This record gives sequence, C-alpha cells and structure tokens, in this order.
Amino acid sequence: MSALSRCLLGCVCDFEGDNASKSYEKIKTDKTSQTSEKSVPVKFFKDLIFPNLRKQVQAAHKAGLKFIKHSDGNLNPILQALASLDGLHSLDLTAGMDMKSVKRLYDDRLVLMGNVSVDNLCTRSVEDMVEQTRCLRTAALGGGYIFTSSNSWYADSKFENCLAMVETGRKYGRYPISA
Repeated sequence: MSALSRCLLGCVCDFEGDNASKSYEKIKTDKTSQTSEKSVPVKFFKDLIFPNLRKQVQAAHKAGLKFIKHSDGNLNPILQALASLDGLHSLDLTAGMDMKSVKRLYDDRLVLMGNVSVDNLCTRSVEDMVEQTRCLRTAALGGGYIFTSSNSWYADSKFENCLAMVETGRKYGRYPISA
C-alpha cells in the first residue's frame, strides 16, 4: 500500500474517531463487509485497520458506550484481534463462523450476535431454520449473546422461515438458558 493510501486511511479513521467521540448517542456499530474468502490480507487488518478501529473503540468508551463490530464473512483469521472489542455481529454460519467455537474461545471477552444465516432464510426449509436457530441454546449459555440473523433480512427471504426463526427464538431464547 502506498504512503498516500496509508495517510488517507488514517485521516478518514481519525476523522471518524474524532467525530464519534463528539456525537455518540447510541451504541456504535461499524461494518466491514467481507466474503467467506478474505479479500484483504490479514497483515493489512493488523497494520492499518485495527489501530484505527482501536481509536473508534476508545471514543465509544470515552462516551460511556460499548462498541459492537459488524463484519460479514469468515473472521477466523482476525478473530483474536477482534476479541479486544466489546461485541461482534454477524458470525455468519455460511461463511464458516462456528458459534460454538467462538463462544468457547471468547465467551468472557465478547458479546456475540448472529449465526442465523440470512442466505438460508431465502433458500432452506422451515425445519432447517428451526434447527439452525437453535444455535442460540449454545450461544446464550451463561449470557453474552444477542439473538439475531447474520445480517439484514433480504427482500426475498421466505416469510415462513423468518417466522420460524422468531418463534424458535421466543421458545428457546429465554434466560436462563440451559443446555
């Protein structure tokens, strides 16, 4: 990456961090969209994204808020670094994010969100969605889980699948959760 590109990225992140520290009124969410195959090298994230992300987290904390990062795709290569945040959303099952593994490794450090595939809401059966939605039984054990899909529902999501997700969440998602 050129020096100019690094400088521009730093300026954008500095601006966002400065702006955030002045105007946080709600939980800050940040989205970095990725596919299941990393399109950007891990070194890029470690050298450029994470230092600037840290500034945004610090601004949120200074405002008395938590910072939840949204990112699509397979986050396993950068998951350890993301564990320094307050929360992580998407944990997309179809991108290879296994909620049970993430919960086991980062339960005490991260609020977890997601793991119900929005792709599957469009393509799978109601029975498949009920089974997938039961991920909340593992994810919610001991707290620290917010039940949600891995992203916004698509316009072509099957209504009956969305309903099955919500109903299963209501059935199994009441604290305290037992195995």
